[in-house]
Amino acid sequence: MQDRKKLKVSALNDYGAYLKKERSFLRDIRLGDKTRAETNLNSLLTYLFTKTVGDKTEIRVRVIELATLVSRAAVEGGADAEHVMAMLKEFNKEVEKFEQVEQFFCRIQTLVVEFLGDSLSMADKKHLSLVNDAKRFIVENHPKPIKIEDVAAHLFISASHLSRLFQRELNCTVNDYITRVRVERAVELMKQPELNVEQVSKAIGFQNQSYFAKFFRRYIGVTPLVYRNSLF
Repeated sequence: MQDRKKLKVSALNDYGAYLKKERSFLRDIRLGDKTRAETNLNSLLTYLFTKTVGDKTEIRVRVIELATLVSRAAVEGGADAEHVMAMLKEFNKEVEKFEQVEQFFCRIQTLVVEFLGDSLSMADKKHLSLVNDAKRFIVENHPKPIKIEDVAAHLFISASHLSRLFQRELNCTVNDYITRVRVERAVELMKQPELNVEQVSKAIGFQNQSYFAKFFRRYIGVTPLVYRNSLF
């Protein structure tokens, strides 16, 4: 009994290490990183069991506490708040009846999977909406000297986050998409005989004609001049 008490005191003194693991796990939830979240949860629960010496009462308190924190992180990650709160309420009812440590651990693992599923589903919709808004902004402003930072600022997100979204949803960079929009617009303007290549280049945001020719050829396969001459 004395050894058990000493171990529990040691666990309390080392609670900072547990909280560090917990913060890392909650970050995974917010980011919707399912693989890392599940791996880190297993590590966290093992650590919890060791540090509480398998004390059921202490584990119940920590698991309920963890579930509350996970629910908030899931909402921050994009999950529907009402759905999350309903799942958390049901979870709290269930764990009050548990008698085995394994039941607590299995149920919190199930809850995390449910939260992540809800979070990823909502996040996918949110991400797609952001990408569509970015595309719309680029189309409307392509003649201006816009950069990824300008598009990100318009959406109130970081440039790095916007870059990841474009790679994920469109498999291209933001700059690639801006260039693609400009070149496609150039193709349309080329059909107007009163506009020469230099005028088209400036109209779509390229001040350097050779730079324009380089990207036009990359996307269309021929130089702007060759393409224009083929039209008339």
